[in-house]
Amino acid sequence: MATITLNINERSKFGKAILELIKIGISENKGVELVKIPNDETIKAIEEINLGKLIKAENATELIKKLNS
Repeated sequence: MATITLNINERSKFGKAILELIKIGISENKGVELVKIPNDETIKAIEEINLGKLIKAENATELIKKLNS
């Protein structure tokens, strides 16, 4: 199976047609699988969580104080 990353202009006629073909392929189980890949910012945040780089607070007010300090 090949993995392809596409940037599709969903406002264009051709982009809409491609998206429709993909939706049909997924819904009819025609060998097309939608794989969601997190962006770089999300990957970095996950890595920081795994390293224990968290700000712990008892409530929202305490969290805001810690973030602003």
